[in-house]
Amino acid sequence: MKHAVIWVDHKEARVIKLDDEGSRYEAEHVKAATGPHDKGHRHTHAEPKYLEDLAQRLATFEAVLVTGPGPAKDEFTTFVGQRHPAWKSKIVAVEGSDHPTDGQLADHGRKVLRAADRMQGFHVR
Repeated sequence: MKHAVIWVDHKEARVIKLDDEGSRYEAEHVKAATGPHDKGHRHTHAEPKYLEDLAQRLATFEAVLVTGPGPAKDEFTTFVGQRHPAWKSKIVAVEGSDHPTDGQLADHGRKVLRAADRMQGFHVR
């Protein structure tokens, strides 16, 4: 599976692995160990260990859509860029979203990631 959707907020993430044929998906749910922390600021921040755990999952994919509500998705992409700059290029899009089902994430991810493949000149089924 070369494509994935990572839906992330400060408490949990869902990693939706899309098969190469575009018809099936696997969902993995990842919980933050301690939840968001407010370090005296108005906004909560995800734990670095949680972000690192998600970032490590990027190694197995070629293209990833990152999505989710609030600032956690941007925090995650910034973390990846700072800690794993080589993996930053795997993130082809970052979009805001509410709380879709795993199936809805898979469907939307296929559309976005197929479009990214076409723009790269790859054959898409």
